[in-house]
Amino acid sequence: MGRFTGQSFAGKLGHDLYSNFDELRKQRELMERQIIEWSKTLSPEWLDQPFEYTSNVDGKTRVLPTWVLVTHMFNHQTHHRGQLTTLLSQLGYDPGITDLPWLPSLSD
Repeated sequence: MGRFTGQSFAGKLGHDLYSNFDELRKQRELMERQIIEWSKTLSPEWLDQPFEYTSNVDGKTRVLPTWVLVTHMFNHQTHHRGQLTTLLSQLGYDPGITDLPWLPSLSD
């Protein structure tokens, strides 16, 4: 997200950012609001532009269409939510309904 907004990431990959769940939840809700507001500013022209970035994983600089990277950002969140759902299930917790058509706000 910081690549798109020009804000640098304050944490370090692989390290915990928050020591308690309440703070994590508060920061995640703030980030969700920021993503929603940011997404309202997107234009087809901006999404069609090439986007140059340097990977934090391998240090290589790449140029890809911006829309591909924005799509990746949203898709990658889905990937991690799936991982969390699996871990919760393995611990014996029911994560609840995860299929969009059956979510309460959509089926009412």
